[in-house]
Amino acid sequence: MPRKFRPQTSPTVAPEAPNPESAAAPSGLTAEQLARWAELIAGGEAHFPGSLGRDQQRHLLELVRQRRRSRLVQFIARAIAQEIWRTHE
Repeated sequence: MPRKFRPQTSPTVAPEAPNPESAAAPSGLTAEQLARWAELIAGGEAHFPGSLGRDQQRHLLELVRQRRRSRLVQFIARAIAQEIWRTHE
């Protein structure tokens, strides 16, 4: 079943999450904050912050890659499933 389009006027941000409007994020983010940044960046809602330490930049980059890869795999799987469903109707 295809997902329904939901227009989003502004991203929902948890109180502890970084502000996607800011150009830079504070260094020393927690794992939860890095995960939230990764979700925002992978979804195109925020830019990659420039003020992180080298280790956190690498970790955040890997988290973003994982999320994008997962979304791509899900997209392809849904497309294949729809094609199979159509051919059996």
